[in-house]
Amino acid sequence: MFINTKKQRKKFGNISKFAAAKKHRRGRNKMSGKGNISNQSTENAFAILEYIIGQPEPLKLTDIAKSLDMNASTVSRYITALHACGYVEQDAKTGRYKATTKICELANRFMSHFDVARLAHPFVQEISDYYGETCCFSVERDNQVFYIDIVVSSSRTLMNVQRIGNSAPLHSTAAGKLFLTNYSPAQLEALMERDPLVRFTDTTIVTADALLREIDRIRADGYSTDDGENEPGIKCIAYPIFNANGKVVASISITGPSFRLSKEITLEKQRHLADTARAMSVKLQRLGNFNI
Repeated sequence: MFINTKKQRKKFGNISKFAAAKKHRRGRNKMSGKGNISNQSTENAFAILEYIIGQPEPLKLTDIAKSLDMNASTVSRYITALHACGYVEQDAKTGRYKATTKICELANRFMSHFDVARLAHPFVQEISDYYGETCCFSVERDNQVFYIDIVVSSSRTLMNVQRIGNSAPLHSTAAGKLFLTNYSPAQLEALMERDPLVRFTDTTIVTADALLREIDRIRADGYSTDDGENEPGIKCIAYPIFNANGKVVASISITGPSFRLSKEITLEKQRHLADTARAMSVKLQRLGNFNI
């Protein structure tokens, strides 16, 4: 549901689906006329770049063309442009292509514009230190959870999928379910019709009735949990951050192994996370009726 991982799976995990998507774009542009040729070119260039970024090793041009169901000469033309712009580089010995760090540089510039992340960081750092766990500050972007600040505790070892700038599903994450409390039943139904609930683990919520019950529980409890719903064995506890109108516009959460959080995090200890979320709401509301 509403998920970046689903898109990535289509692009990188199943080449036949990626090729089908490309054929769909090709057909759409033929129907739309010559005015969309530049749009098709842009889509193809980004498709190539995203594919290269998604692969762990440098790639031969012919492999890229085959994987994306494109003509080799076409791929060569786009890669030449990407190379000229600094997004792709070629190994002089092997002739293989890989992405440069320019995307990271752009991401860092983009993230530097998030004043809210800088305001939130002291809270995120303090929560991570207090609990000895990873702490995340996130917002909703395009029906996904978007991480804009993360502090990994130095006292714990935990492999996380969370990275600043990454996105995650709404229906299977604690933070995401907080954002879903903003939606009316009709809005939720529309979202689920457009993006069906995807199962990631045995405990992922995959029915509309179960999701609605979960959202009602979150509204009543004032916080959200994800116990292995997005990643097996990983638990997350999230509290909402509100704007002046009472809308959930951000979330602060702690993440760790299920056994550790279940044993060490009690409601009494969670009170500190709740108090911190309230303090963040007050501080961020001083920016005005913000909508991050």
